[in-house]
Amino acid sequence: MTDKLKKYKVKAGGSDVYAISVVSQPAVESSFVALAKQEKPKPVYLSKDDKHMLYGVILRADFPIYRAYGDEEFYIEFDGEAIERLERKYMKNFAQRNWTTEHLNLAEGLTLTESWIVTDLEHDKSKALGLEGVTVGSWVGGCLVDDNEIWAQVKEGTYTGFSVEAFCDLEDITREIKNNSDIKMSKSKINMDELLD
Repeated sequence: MTDKLKKYKVKAGGSDVYAISVVSQPAVESSFVALAKQEKPKPVYLSKDDKHMLYGVILRADFPIYRAYGDEEFYIEFDGEAIERLERKYMKNFAQRNWTTEHLNLAEGLTLTESWIVTDLEHDKSKALGLEGVTVGSWVGGCLVDDNEIWAQVKEGTYTGFSVEAFCDLEDITREIKNNSDIKMSKSKINMDELLD
């Protein structure tokens, strides 16, 4: 039996993250935490002393993300090298204030104030924050939320995580498995104008 669902690897050279979105269902399957002025973080704080900070996984390394683009269904995957290059390019281009909600509406009052690539799971800040689904090579960030309406929606559970908006250069790495002894790797370059994560 042949598995027909394709899998693509994002190639950093021709790819670019141009915005981040706060969404209800993050494709990286990792929710953010919202911090208030307390010592131990919890998923949501209802204190009047909210810090208005969201911490979460922006891109999860080596994690297959299901996508549907037109009639085609497939998986895409970002490796640590691609993620590091995308994060650096995003910061170098001063895109920290480029945000949307649910990939639909431009959002003002959101700023990426902290950004890092995870290199050591045991000693990474993401562990202290209680973030789940973090892998070595993942891009993690902290977002300052100055928009009170968006902050209220975070506290209500409307938005639970981050998702990137990107132009991606993809390489087909689909593996067709016909039986245990016959594994074939197919490689071909494709370009997608826009890929909403």
